[in-house]
Amino acid sequence: MLYLRQKAAEAIIQIVENDNPPLRLVLRSDAVHAIAQKPESVKAQLDAWKQVSPNIALE
Repeated sequence: MLYLRQKAAEAIIQIVENDNPPLRLVLRSDAVHAIAQKPESVKAQLDAWKQVSPNIALE
């Protein structure tokens, strides 16, 4: 467990020292995989409901 904490701390230091740090720090490959699939999920929902959204507009 200590080894994982040290690796996480090293990743945080690397990001803090970067001129263009990410908005979110994603640690572990399972988290990277889950987040990478999120846009696909959102796109699928958008495609499924796109006929409804444009019909709600201010007039």
